[in-house]
Amino acid sequence: MAIEGRSDAKAGGRIRLGMVGGGEGAFIGAVHRIASRIDDQYELVAGALSSTPEKARRSGEALGLAADHIYDDYESMAKAEAKRADGIEAVSIVTPNHMHAGPAIAFLKAGIHVICDKPLTVSLAEAKKMKAAVEKSGRIFALTHNYTGYPLVRRMREIVQGGDLGVIRLVQVEYPQDWLTGPTEKSGNKQAEWTQILTRGGPSSGEAAGRVTRVPPGHPEGYLEGFANIYSEVAAAIKAARNGKKPPKGVHFPTTDDGVKGLAFIEAAVKSSKANGKWVKP
Repeated sequence: MAIEGRSDAKAGGRIRLGMVGGGEGAFIGAVHRIASRIDDQYELVAGALSSTPEKARRSGEALGLAADHIYDDYESMAKAEAKRADGIEAVSIVTPNHMHAGPAIAFLKAGIHVICDKPLTVSLAEAKKMKAAVEKSGRIFALTHNYTGYPLVRRMREIVQGGDLGVIRLVQVEYPQDWLTGPTEKSGNKQAEWTQILTRGGPSSGEAAGRVTRVPPGHPEGYLEGFANIYSEVAAAIKAARNGKKPPKGVHFPTTDDGVKGLAFIEAAVKSSKANGKWVKP
């Protein structure tokens, strides 16, 4: 892959992208917009960017969207964009977690591909409804579990699928975010007694580092590129779908299947916890 990206926008035509949520003051919307542009495969042309009409319009204007492509709500956006000759092909849903299902189903019914921030939704029952809507629509649905876009995560997936590690019996995962930890050094833990730790985006990172820090502390370097890799994989699938074809071999990204499995795991873990650690089948 060339450092400058792998755009074939001229050959294949940029994908007309819409966005629901992600207006002024929202962190994750900007992440998705940057990710969609890194490989020059998408062009943001429409949005219902906030839950209030005034904020939605201000946000759309700030992003340079045409006035007739700025919407007060996702319902009117889905209906209008589906009817337009210059309407969107795909939509990014970057609303709060409990607001993923409504927009996703509305755009799928309108025949528009969906890229949805994780988690899929907030309950297993609703996740299954979303999966059914995807299957009925025949549209592409991608779930941005962004670390699946990391090159070495993909290599690990390949190793597991190839059977190189044998039967996987234990998976241990950590997701430390330093701003969530307490002052352990005050509890008498000698190993924690060191007045400084310098972290990117932390309180002592300084002005020079702060000016070039794009994501908050707790998120590793490559965060944006992980999202971008997913967006580019989805672009390959959408461009193949334009001609009724399947995406090139090797193209993959998380879907509703992964979202449903995730919600099943979470609900089983909660039930197990309430039952004093009893095994619960997802």
